[in-house]
Amino acid sequence: MKLAFLPVLILLSLSFSAQESQDKIASQWKEGKYDAYDVDIFDDTKWTKSNEKVSLIIKRNLKNKIQNIRIEGGVKYGPYLHRDSANTEFVRAFSNYSAMVYFNGKSVIIYDIRKKYSKSEIKIIKILGEKPEPDIKDEINAYLENTKTYYFPKSITMASEIASVTPVINYQDEYLVSGTSIDIGLIVKTSWGVEVKTENIGGKLDIGTFNINIKSFAKQKGNNWTVDCSKLTNGELEINVGLKADRNFSSQTLLPVKCDAEGSPVELLLKAFSEYNYIRYARIGESKNETFKLLKDSVNGYAGYRANLQEIGNKKNIETDLILVKKGNNIGYADKTGKLVIPVEFDDGNVDNFKDGLVGVMKDKKCGFVNLKGKVVVPFIYEMVYNYKDGVAVIKKDGKRGYINKTGKEIVPTIYDEAYFISNGMMLVKKDGKYGYLNKDGLSVTKLIYDDAFDFNKEGFGEVIINKKRGLIDKTGKIIIPVEFDKSPKYLNKDLYVVCRGEKYGIIKKDGKMLFECKFDEIFQCGQSWSESKDCEKIVRVKNDGLYGYLKTDGTVFKDCIYSEAADFFGNMANITKIEDGKTRKGQLLLNVYDGKGNKLAPGYEALDNIIEEPEPVANNNYNSGGGNKKSSNPNDGWLVIKNTGRNRLYVITDRGTSSHISPGGTSKWPCHTDIYYCYKDSHNNYNVKGALIAKGRPNCGQVVNASGD
Repeated sequence: MKLAFLPVLILLSLSFSAQESQDKIASQWKEGKYDAYDVDIFDDTKWTKSNEKVSLIIKRNLKNKIQNIRIEGGVKYGPYLHRDSANTEFVRAFSNYSAMVYFNGKSVIIYDIRKKYSKSEIKIIKILGEKPEPDIKDEINAYLENTKTYYFPKSITMASEIASVTPVINYQDEYLVSGTSIDIGLIVKTSWGVEVKTENIGGKLDIGTFNINIKSFAKQKGNNWTVDCSKLTNGELEINVGLKADRNFSSQTLLPVKCDAEGSPVELLLKAFSEYNYIRYARIGESKNETFKLLKDSVNGYAGYRANLQEIGNKKNIETDLILVKKGNNIGYADKTGKLVIPVEFDDGNVDNFKDGLVGVMKDKKCGFVNLKGKVVVPFIYEMVYNYKDGVAVIKKDGKRGYINKTGKEIVPTIYDEAYFISNGMMLVKKDGKYGYLNKDGLSVTKLIYDDAFDFNKEGFGEVIINKKRGLIDKTGKIIIPVEFDKSPKYLNKDLYVVCRGEKYGIIKKDGKMLFECKFDEIFQCGQSWSESKDCEKIVRVKNDGLYGYLKTDGTVFKDCIYSEAADFFGNMANITKIEDGKTRKGQLLLNVYDGKGNKLAPGYEALDNIIEEPEPVANNNYNSGGGNKKSSNPNDGWLVIKNTGRNRLYVITDRGTSSHISPGGTSKWPCHTDIYYCYKDSHNNYNVKGALIAKGRPNCGQVVNASGD
């Protein structure tokens, strides 16, 4: 047995050795400028020394391990992300480009794998340091070959990469049930001996690269199928898997399954509920509860509700375990196995909240509560009862409402026209057209003085209205935001709210002091921190008289309203457009920026493009918008227009580095000297990485160029 493991150990030793060797060599390189060789675009065995040196920038962690590599010269490369690990890649991959980077003692080679593990498909892109030996491709291939057992791909596009595919039903139960949905995961064994799972069964492989089909099943959405056990042959699923990018691969598997099987929990429930006219149960959700009523078929019973019966059988929480059953004219309650636990002797009852151990039921047209064994806890003396919440229930008697506790004691007498449960342990009541608040013990928090009142928000404040003016109170009844504003106060951050007088907006603190008077046309959110800067969370975008500016949450003005266009801060920057003396400049407003000497500049630095001349109207333009002899001026003269034809937001970036986004179906205009590229996220999740060219400005001036955000 020891001898049988020897070849495997040798292979692993070689793999570790190759990987450690590459790490060691890469760590010996220093930051600095190096000679660069450009590769002939037609023959990548011919390398020409560049006229300029290229910078190699290497970031290391505290253990001196490489974290980030950037290569910059006339053309910007990088950052290259260090990904040599057993759960990602065995190469150092460039984050926004198909290139890889390989180190040896003399050179740094940027290359591309056009076809994995095929020597003839390695493409050299650029070389730093010394001109390498002619057999550099063989050297790189040897490294890839020795480390390929560490390669766990996120996508597979070629049949040659797959040795086998094993489908797996991603399903929590032992039995399949007609009417329910399943999805299929895949375990792929690669041609180099690694097993990879798809994302839906806990792996990292993109299942979207495969075509999956199940014979006789109706595909629903994504990789989900609706089960119909009657269409199975010999109790087997026929699963066919293909590759979207390479039609040369296909795999068929017959997977045995237990589907609508005799003795399964669902089949047992079909028998248990067969004596009832109908059954009713609730699905408890975070935002709302849904109630389902299953009607018995005279021929097939509840066979058409197998999916619902499976949901009943899988219930785990006591507040949803009870199932209302009706027999004749009366109802009772069964547990999730179909066993009767409350006798069938009531007129009607609730099904969507039993977590306090009580069930609201009706008998002889009066309402009360029984416990989960059917014993009467609250007598049948009320016209209506509502579900318990936090140990308290609303009751109605003689047309008036009040509250009772779990023993049936009235903690709030039935004297109110309306009574509600709201959050933060508060109750809202109405009498004679006025609203007030009670606490969970039934004690008054405020007098009945409000024309209208609402639930408490997540910060613990309730909105109230007097004489059409609005404000906020806390759960002690204390006024937080004075009741004197024309619109609902809007949460800005934990200390500030946006308020409105007339049609103008301002900012108020929780202590009631105005931070900025109501003089702005609009006030937007605080900046969102996507990267290293938290300063953006203290800056608020505003608009006045058609121009944008920024306020600071300490009560000072960061930038007056001087920008024709402006966005919220994302991390360190916000996109802006500024017009001065009829000239337009686009760029970013920066919070943290350094000059070329490493000195930090004051926040608010405007990194703007060169002045862009606005295009002048073209006289006697012969632009024809659609045929015939009718002529009209082109509305896009002087502009390059990008249209998003996709269903998702399209991110673009200019040749000067200005980024923007276009909504689905929307357009964006750019001056004709501007080239537009697709924009992608960098390693910090910021959209600032230039991708493929969408359109060059001058050749497409006046045109609409389509691009997709998908």
